[in-house]
Amino acid sequence: MSNELKRKIISDTVQRLIGQLSLEDLTEIYKAEQNAWHASAQLGMSSQIAAQDTARKVTREIIADLADYKIDRMEQNLKVSARDLAKYTAEVAA
Repeated sequence: MSNELKRKIISDTVQRLIGQLSLEDLTEIYKAEQNAWHASAQLGMSSQIAAQDTARKVTREIIADLADYKIDRMEQNLKVSARDLAKYTAEVAA
């Protein structure tokens, strides 16, 4: 397996995970992550930690509100990708 295949596995997984979220959810996560990034670049340590905690909380809350079937699909996608990446890693190491 090449690096290209590894990127494809990850890309496909991210695409499927994103597909389970609404544009509103993605926008909210993006804004929280951007705030955390700006805090890390411009503010003191306590502000950085608070901004990172807020970003994590936003994502956790969005995921917590998803329907069970969406969570199940995300879990399955992650398991398949983990299996594929483990196979890739084993082949590269061999």
